[in-house]
Amino acid sequence: MSIGILCTLTGPLLILLKEQVIANDIQLKKNLHGKDLDKPTLYKGIFFGIGAAIFWGSSAILIKLGLGHGGSPIGGSLIAYLAASLAISPSALFNKKHREEILNGDKHSLKIALLSGLTANFAQLVRYLGLQFGSAIVISLMLRTIPLWVLLFAFIFIRQYESFSRWVLLGNALIMIGTVLILLS
Repeated sequence: MSIGILCTLTGPLLILLKEQVIANDIQLKKNLHGKDLDKPTLYKGIFFGIGAAIFWGSSAILIKLGLGHGGSPIGGSLIAYLAASLAISPSALFNKKHREEILNGDKHSLKIALLSGLTANFAQLVRYLGLQFGSAIVISLMLRTIPLWVLLFAFIFIRQYESFSRWVLLGNALIMIGTVLILLS
């Protein structure tokens, strides 16, 4: 289990330390995506990623507690998405720039955004169902395969925006090996 934990922690660190980024003093073009980030932007992304991991990781325990006291997975998913909508709505509705961006966007982008929201909602519902019937630890470890799926779907759909360097692939492989080792122990 210790080796699995070490692999799981080493994977993201390897990507952080070895992934090639552009120098800080180079002026970035507008609308630059993915591969060509400067170090401060990469570090900010890592910081927010770590925060998301901490809150996401602890949420499984809270969800399991709620479901254990008679909660419903569908109700839990509904509450989670309503709460998120209430938290985001003021920014989207009361900020003129954001409101215009939403209303004046092209139809293709709107379809992709809606599809993304629906698939994320369905994934969350399945997560709640899994937590109702299974162990929080096992379900959380199964969710650690998400980097593998992200890597696969990013390669299929948006490879022009993402980096698939050997460090990214090795880091993801370490995460997967660590997850398997933890599951087997």
